[in-house]
Amino acid sequence: MEPTDFVYWKQYFVDRVDELRTIAGTPFGFVGACVLIEVLSRLTRGTGKGKSGRIDYEQFVSDWLPKKYSDFKYAKRVIPPGKEGQDKYLPTQMYCILRCGLVHNLSFVAGNSEIANGATDRSIWMLTREEAHGLGLNHLDPYEQVGPPIVEDAALFVVEDFLDDIEVAVRAIFDKAEHDEVLKGNIVKHLSDRCPILA
Repeated sequence: MEPTDFVYWKQYFVDRVDELRTIAGTPFGFVGACVLIEVLSRLTRGTGKGKSGRIDYEQFVSDWLPKKYSDFKYAKRVIPPGKEGQDKYLPTQMYCILRCGLVHNLSFVAGNSEIANGATDRSIWMLTREEAHGLGLNHLDPYEQVGPPIVEDAALFVVEDFLDDIEVAVRAIFDKAEHDEVLKGNIVKHLSDRCPILA
């Protein structure tokens, strides 16, 4: 498929979101949603075969996901080094806990490299919509759990709502690329260098 066929590629990514909806309550439903954020981050930056990092990922969250992600405020979490004076650092936690912890280790517990980048254990927790509503909670509500495991002061991600937000981002990216030459060039570069698996 040609990297310039944005009608195809928009539908390709929407189809991936739809596939994840069928397994939303499983660990791999969560992992797949996190992978899509990484891929879309690289796509909008035109990363291609180059290295993508925390700053790019965090910027994607701020630029393309609803403002409620960047505005999420932890109630009592200890602010990590480099984020002093801030209580809104969910994009950092998304990179460290979702992209690094969950995708690479199937865990919400941070490793040493994630901790060095500002992660705190279980700063994000995921539930299905049914589970969240059963507790009277919604997407991006503060979340605590007595255990096991103990979860203190997490951002609750309702997987179906997270997938809805990712789909909105996919559509917005490709719609904007029709009129934004830089974004269009970044997408074409990335798809030319690193074409995703074709379905």
